[in-house]
Amino acid sequence: MWDASEEVRDRQSANLNSLMNTSRVVLAGLTHEVRNLSAAAGSLYGSLTRRAELAGDRDFQALGGVLDALRHLGSSGLRFAAPRSQPVTDLNTALDEARVLLDPVLAEAGITLVWEVEEHLPVVSGDQMMVLQVLLNLANNSRRALSGAADRRVIVQASRSAVGAVIRVRDTGPGVAEPGALFQPFHKAAENTGLGLYISRTLLRSAGGELSWEPSQSGACFRIELQAVPEVVTS
Repeated sequence: MWDASEEVRDRQSANLNSLMNTSRVVLAGLTHEVRNLSAAAGSLYGSLTRRAELAGDRDFQALGGVLDALRHLGSSGLRFAAPRSQPVTDLNTALDEARVLLDPVLAEAGITLVWEVEEHLPVVSGDQMMVLQVLLNLANNSRRALSGAADRRVIVQASRSAVGAVIRVRDTGPGVAEPGALFQPFHKAAENTGLGLYISRTLLRSAGGELSWEPSQSGACFRIELQAVPEVVTS
């Protein structure tokens, strides 16, 4: 009999640490947005306080209390989002796991996953769960975009770059109507909250990477950039 309890505990601990690190990054990004929004609202509120007709208005006074609470929330969130040590990821291993995850999800929607990944990609800065999360977010966006398309494909390409690695996720959908609004959270044109791309870019930037939209002749294409780290050599 083989006792895998220690291995299971180690894996659960690693997953928990990954979840906590991701949560801290997302919290820091959302806190930044809350501070920006509350600062803009506070500026407008300050201008309105000069109107005599609002001096005794209870609703207006309550609005001031809400803005104070938002400012406090923004300051508190930054304290809980302290940066931690940065993990590293074997990119080929992370992409292998991503393929196992994405293939059935897309196949169920009638979408073909085309995989074009180089061998011997570098070890990169960032958590493996971060890579999986970003790819899953992009694949879900493509799945929605391809719902009415005749040609239904998602193409994942990964290769080395001068500073690390580049992953492109392309689809054969209708493309992006408003590229300038893609990474804006809570944008009125976004589906649901519009946080998927915002969070994905925040996660990548926390590891020194980047997420951007690339113009393409057809469909949508997103570019993931990851920073290589020196590989550890053990004796």
